[in-house]
Amino acid sequence: GRHAFGDQYRATDTIIKGPGKLKMVFPEDGDKPVELDVYNFKGPGIALAMYNVDESPFDLLLNRR
Repeated sequence: GRHAFGDQYRATDTIIKGPGKLKMVFPEDGDKPVELDVYNFKGPGIALAMYNVDESPFDLLLNRR
């Protein structure tokens, strides 16, 4: 089974009330921010953001990139 780490308990969620573009923005070391289009909502929905850190069980996957 999955371990209980911040990716579950510190996740961020929000209710999307209508059409619009969901983006994720992350500045890397003070450089120009990396901006990713996540989803273009056509109407209401839900958005959820989760994360993992290098110390997580996903370390192997992260190192493959």
